[in-house]
Amino acid sequence: MSKRTSGKWELLTDFSVWSPSENALVCVCHHGDKRLRDTREISQEEAHANARLIAAAPELLAAVEGLLNALPSATTHPAIQAARAAIAAATGAEMQE
Repeated sequence: MSKRTSGKWELLTDFSVWSPSENALVCVCHHGDKRLRDTREISQEEAHANARLIAAAPELLAAVEGLLNALPSATTHPAIQAARAAIAAATGAEMQE
């Protein structure tokens, strides 16, 4: 499993995600780059929404992990399976059946 930038992430600007605890820039969401041919340019609003989602990722991951830990491990509801798959994708872990 890869190490991620720790701590809570915040929007530094409308398009930049910052980790104050690591004093690190996590990412910048661009809304257009003419150097990338054959790509769709997204609106500023969409880029800002992407940055907000990325900034919330550590809290979302912790919340879903907490919910799953509160449920019996044998729960097989499709929503639970989707949550387990999302955690595996976010952490780079193998999904456990």
